[in-house]
Amino acid sequence: MSLVSVVARENFVTVMSDGRVQDKVGTIQEDYQKFVQLSPNLFLAFTGHAEPAEALLKAFEIQGFKNMLPEMAFEQFNFLITGLIKAFISKSPYKLLMAYGGVNEKNEVVVYYINSLDLSCDHYSPKGNDINVICLGNGHATSPLLGTYLNRTGSDTPQQILSAQRMLNDHVAELDESVNKHTFQLIIEKLEK
Repeated sequence: MSLVSVVARENFVTVMSDGRVQDKVGTIQEDYQKFVQLSPNLFLAFTGHAEPAEALLKAFEIQGFKNMLPEMAFEQFNFLITGLIKAFISKSPYKLLMAYGGVNEKNEVVVYYINSLDLSCDHYSPKGNDINVICLGNGHATSPLLGTYLNRTGSDTPQQILSAQRMLNDHVAELDESVNKHTFQLIIEKLEK
């Protein structure tokens, strides 16, 4: 199914995805980035079937929302994207897991997780030493393993966390043919005051 990991700290968020896309027959692409940076402070990541995710992104652009992002408050974006996801994805027979977030207009790191099967939505806004981890795809079983890797690499800087995320990705790629070792990464950091 793929692997996308998102780690949020009080001052930054990191995103890493593998690049493999498969269909019923086999692998169709090895270098597909499973997240988009919608603005300098905002990302949207997904696993599951690529078609509904791409259709959702296309609908987002067609509606003109992408052009409005620089002026749009984060909560407005959350309301819009949640509504689009719930309306659009609920009609799809495919499983799609999504995470989105970044740094809001209050200069706070905020991350959301949505599961298309039950339309559940979780919200994270780490404070102090909090570390919020979201693993999409092979996620729930891999979250504790990412914690182990974070203990090895440290978790104070984006580079330390990306190192742990790469270790997780490589481990999962050894065990699961739907994940490869070709990774993409993103860092979004709070503005210094």
